Amino acid sequence: MTGSEFLDVGDLFLAEPIQISKGQVKVNASRWPEAKSISVTHHEDGALTNSFIAEVTTISNGKIRAEKVSPKGPRLVLPGDELSVTIDTITSGDTLVADVSAAANINCVFPLSHRNPGAALQVQIFQISNSTAYADVISILDPGVNVNDSVDVQLTRGSSIAEFTDDNFAPFECRLDKEPTAGGPGVARVTGYSTQGIECDLEDTVYQLQIGDRYEMMVNRGTSEAIASWDEAIGVESVALNEPSAASTTATVELTEVEDSVTGKVTEYQNVPEVGTYHRLAVERSQKTVFLDGIPIQLVSESEVTGEATIEVTGGEVPRAGRITEYHGFPDVGTSKMVTMRQGQDFVIIDGVPIELESQSEINGKVSLEIVEGGIPFIGQITEYHGLPDVGEIIDCRVDRGTSQVSIDGVPVQFSPTSLVGELKSRLRVLDVGPPVRAELIDYPTLQEGETVRAKVDSNNFTVAHADKGNYRIDLVEQAKKAADVRVRLVSVTAKQILGKVDGYLSLGSTGQSIGRRLTGNSPFTSGDSKNKEITGKKL
Repeated sequence: MTGSEFLDVGDLFLAEPIQISKGQVKVNASRWPEAKSISVTHHEDGALTNSFIAEVTTISNGKIRAEKVSPKGPRLVLPGDELSVTIDTITSGDTLVADVSAAANINCVFPLSHRNPGAALQVQIFQISNSTAYADVISILDPGVNVNDSVDVQLTRGSSIAEFTDDNFAPFECRLDKEPTAGGPGVARVTGYSTQGIECDLEDTVYQLQIGDRYEMMVNRGTSEAIASWDEAIGVESVALNEPSAASTTATVELTEVEDSVTGKVTEYQNVPEVGTYHRLAVERSQKTVFLDGIPIQLVSESEVTGEATIEVTGGEVPRAGRITEYHGFPDVGTSKMVTMRQGQDFVIIDGVPIELESQSEINGKVSLEIVEGGIPFIGQITEYHGLPDVGEIIDCRVDRGTSQVSIDGVPVQFSPTSLVGELKSRLRVLDVGPPVRAELIDYPTLQEGETVRAKVDSNNFTVAHADKGNYRIDLVEQAKKAADVRVRLVSVTAKQILGKVDGYLSLGSTGQSIGRRLTGNSPFTSGDSKNKEITGKKL
């Protein structure tokens, strides 16, 4: 029993009056065999003589009662409406319907007749049950497809699923009885339909691939794949080559297998240069193979520069053989260039041209060099160093204690006298920019005369203290009394010597002598008396 053969409570339907009395209208029930009678209650003045929309309210023993309604709202589809629909869906019960999900209150339309796949119809709605509308066919705009009809399809090699070329059948899947050996246009005969799609027998195909056929294809050097130039609808984008291509160009490929896979072999390369011809090509230093329109040319000897060269084709198959006869674009003798170099470097490549220097670079940084002799390699000399400090310039920098050289922004600076400090800054004055840059050590800007610093006096030398911070030595103007942590007041700071005087002892330390008596309980050192600041280590 289909949904159109009965009415249910809540269904909307198009009521056709056949007998009218006050407040009640008996309507035509012949459309619904299960209905014995249908009567509609209405509360309007005057008789109902035209068809109207009614909603089922009760059903009892085949007797249906309904009320006249006037639904309102956007995108509503109601009984009595006419629609243009296309049969584009197969339901789970293998029923063909038209999808109208754009409507607000229904999802599909079920025509009572002519439900061919792809059919375009003009219909009138007579009943809405849940979200399904039932309709009468008013006119057939396109009959769609019938069983045994032949239809055009687009085939995919090795796939039993094809696509219909007619847009009306596009929503349906064409399921073939066998897999085609080539893609492209084809013809299929309809045998039936189901929720899986429209079932067809494959009758004819347009394209066929055969062993021995030759085609022009694109190949790439070193790959075993040729890009097919035939109609992409065939479904074979590339052909597997029996061996890697020797060039990147257009080639003639002969098919050697077409069933499970499509394979072939290159029989001829196109655009191969003639022996004895000359060609100006880009080259790179140490390059042994160059390419002309994708054809490799193996050089007798590798290129000595990066730039352009004239190459003569001397023979061979593919790859061809060739030799460099001339280089182009070399700089002239006297040309100056600015380059970045490392200290000790004596070779540089500029614009692909190798240049040997007469002497090594003295710095890490930018230099100007002049080409003084042509040939390969060219000979050059450094004419100027850039980024060097000026004579007389004052430079504050950190240097290692006991050293007389430091690198500043990649520039080596030699100075004297040897630095006395390590962690603190040293101040240099540039005397000569060289290179190498020479400077004199002036002083240590973070150390000030009169400043008090913490230091340590070792037991093996009471005339020297070693600063806790800065890793420098302080010569004491007066010998310390003992080895201890001390406070030292700086009395003189020069580049060559740092002098100081002990200004207090911060720990018990040792005089290096034995104390000849024992401490008793009456000793001030054991009584807890903290007045002796030197003994207790309290900071002064």
